[in-house]
Amino acid sequence: MKTTRIRGCPASRDTDIYNTSDVTDEGCIRINYHGTEGGGTKYRDFAVHDGKACTTPVLKVIGRTATLQVGGLLSLQSTGRGIDIQNTAYTKDNARLTNLITWRDSAAALLATVGFDTADSFRFCAEERSGRHRACPFGSGGCARYA
Repeated sequence: MKTTRIRGCPASRDTDIYNTSDVTDEGCIRINYHGTEGGGTKYRDFAVHDGKACTTPVLKVIGRTATLQVGGLLSLQSTGRGIDIQNTAYTKDNARLTNLITWRDSAAALLATVGFDTADSFRFCAEERSGRHRACPFGSGGCARYA
C-alpha cells in the first residue's frame, strides 16, 4: 500500500483520503472551504458521480444556495437514529419555527407536504396537494393551501 501526501495533513492510500495530523474525534477533511484561487469571492459546488459518465451527479452540494441534491435513492440506514430536522433560527416557543418536507414531480409541481406549515400558529399538517387527503390538529382550521 502506497501512501501519498496531498498537501498539509490529508493523505491518500489506495482508494481512501484521510486526515493524518488531527488525532481527535473532530478531525476532518474540508472540501471547497476556499473559493477561486484560495479566495472567498466565488462559490464552489461539489459533485460525486457514479463512475459511468452520468450527467446527473449521485450527490451534489451547491455552494451558492447551500443545497444538497441527491440524484438517486436516499437510503438512511442506522440503528434507530432516524432523521433530524432543525430550524436554526427559532426555538419551539416561536410560531415562526417552520419546516416542511415536500414532494414534487419532475416538473417541480408540488404534490404533498408535511410539517409546520405556517408562521402564525403551531399547526403541524400533512397534505396531499389534490386536497383529497389532509391531516391537521383538531380545530386548527385545516391545512394551508400552497400555490
